[in-house]
Amino acid sequence: MPANTAEKIGADALASGFWLLASGFWLLASGFQLPASSFQLMLRGRPWCRPNPGGTARHP
Repeated sequence: MPANTAEKIGADALASGFWLLASGFWLLASGFQLPASSFQLMLRGRPWCRPNPGGTARHP
């Protein structure tokens, strides 16, 4: 039946959209959680962010 097929397609699309959303949130959370310290270290390690002992601050 066409109604049953459309219903099944809608349920499949809803489920796949939910899983896509959930995996996207998981990737976002894990992506922000893991390299947060390394990202801060990278920002802190920039020569134009930290004052160097020589006194010559380079700017991009």
